[in-house]
Amino acid sequence: MLVISFIGATRILKLSQGEELEEIDQYCGFDMTRSTISTANIIGNLLAQVTETSVRLIDLNNQRVTSEWNPPALSKITVADINPTQVVVALGGGNLVYFEIKGLDLVEIKSTTLEYEISCVNISPLDINKPINSTVVAVGLWTIIGVQILRLPTLEIIANQPLEGTAITRSVLLTTFDYNL
Repeated sequence: MLVISFIGATRILKLSQGEELEEIDQYCGFDMTRSTISTANIIGNLLAQVTETSVRLIDLNNQRVTSEWNPPALSKITVADINPTQVVVALGGGNLVYFEIKGLDLVEIKSTTLEYEISCVNISPLDINKPINSTVVAVGLWTIIGVQILRLPTLEIIANQPLEGTAITRSVLLTTFDYNL
């Protein structure tokens, strides 16, 4: 499957046996009427979809939504990231919300409000011995042009790195370049 996000809509294309892409009108609880901010496969044959109005956990075995979270009234999800067992979303006003996948449930673990608006987030696992979850989240910020690292699950700031220049951080990635460290 190929998920493509547009302004105000999401499309899913399936690779057919003839190696042609064909559009699918609906897919087991996927919200096609909104832009998809992030989507990923989750452990246990689940799928997560984040739009500006919800985080959905979809059971691919039963083809249904098993858990859904909606931001508070008048709030919208602006950025998000997903790994095999965790989801993190940012709302306007510097609000950050952290979730864990427990069975078929999306469980809100912690939320916090940062001093500045959030421009990007990443929760890529860094430990090769635990490649399904992360112990930190990287957060890019608009106003101070920098990146913060927060500890999971507490969302405590453990590092703050201002960046030089005037470029705004639009994407951030946690990665391990050397596994021998």
